[in-house]
Order: sequence, then C-alpha cells, then structure tokens
Amino acid sequence: MISIIIPTLNEESNIDNTVFRLKKLFKEIKIKYEIIFVDDKSTDGTIQKIKNCKKKLRLIKLIISNKRKGLGYALSQGVDISKGKYILFLDADNSVENNFLKKMIKNKDDNTLVIGSRYVRNSRISGVSKIKIFFSRSLNILISVIFKINAVDISHSLRIFPSTFKIKTTNYKHPSFFWEHSIKAKRNNMEIIEIPVNFDERKSGKTKNSFFKLFKSIIMSMKFLYLLKVNK
Repeated sequence: MISIIIPTLNEESNIDNTVFRLKKLFKEIKIKYEIIFVDDKSTDGTIQKIKNCKKKLRLIKLIISNKRKGLGYALSQGVDISKGKYILFLDADNSVENNFLKKMIKNKDDNTLVIGSRYVRNSRISGVSKIKIFFSRSLNILISVIFKINAVDISHSLRIFPSTFKIKTTNYKHPSFFWEHSIKAKRNNMEIIEIPVNFDERKSGKTKNSFFKLFKSIIMSMKFLYLLKVNK
C-alpha cells in the first residue's frame, strides 16, 4: 500500500480534483492506497471539502495540525499515522500530472528515494519566473555537490520512499526539510533516482512559495545545512 500525504493550506478549489485524479490513477495501476490530508490551519473551506470527500471515500484521513510550524512538520504528522509500505509526498495544487506520478511509483523500491525532478533532461517547468528557476536550480546543484549527492533537484517535495526511512528533525521549513531528507537518504546508503516531470505552476489557489518567502527560508536554512555537514 502507498500512503499519499498531502499538506493543505487554503486549497479549497483543489481538493476535489486532487481526490478524483488519485482515485483514477490507483484504479489504473491497481495498487492499494490511502490519502492523508494534513491541514495547516486553513481559513477557507478546505477542511470541509476534505470532510465531504472523506464521507464518500473511507480511505481518506484528515489531520488538522495543532501548530503551523512549516511544510515539513505537516508532512511528518502524516508519516506518523501512515500505514503504507511506501510514502508519497504530494502537493494539492495538481502541478504534476498522473502519468509522471505513475512513472515515479513504478520506480519505487525498498531502498530507493524517487524524486520527481524539474531539472533533469526531458523535464519542463511552466508558469514560474526564470529568476526563481535559476536560483532554485543553482542552489540545488551546489548543495548536491557539497554533500556528494547524485541528483539535481533535492529540494522538490514530490517524492516517494519506503516507510522504513524516517528522519528525526526540527528543521521543518521548505526547502531545507527536503534537502535534509535527501541528504539523510544518501547517508543511509539509499539509491536516489530522479524521474523527469513536467511542472506546471498552479492554476487554482494561491502559491505559498513566493520568491521573497523562499529566499528568507533559504537564508534561515544555511545553519541547518552547516550542522548537517559538520555532524556527519
């Protein structure tokens, strides 16, 4: 079984589409699954939308976070109650189509971290500023070189991995949570595979990752990266 963990914050307009596409995908690939929504104190109708879907699809679970501590904290709460052999981190904005998720799931393995990569050959990004792409890609490559990781998009949240791989951290901010997740996968001698994806900026709802917020989070993340480097 695959546990799909979806963090939400004011995603009312995306919930129905997210559930529908996952039902369609897993019916096609014939794998058991559960959907775990972790809501980070939404102020719109997101929670009610999830509750309505939950009534129709019993394999949906809902966690309403007691604290807003970052994307990584929301995902960690989902991991804690998951029952699947594999964990899939997925955003609610439907930015990556099912055919790419299918390829990622096909490559899952007991000792492998599979990342949906925006920066490898045959991938594509639409609707995102070139400055943001350049900044993100360059920083990801730099960190991969420093930590000797054979991957170029180690900050992307879209990933699938065995549930036996768990990290303990207080570093919950994006993108540093995913950097740490990738670094510790490598240190656990896991294989890291990147599957090229077409990433389309959300068509509905408001992005949580403005350039300013991303830049601020990255500056705050430097301390965590330094500690990871010196405390091997």
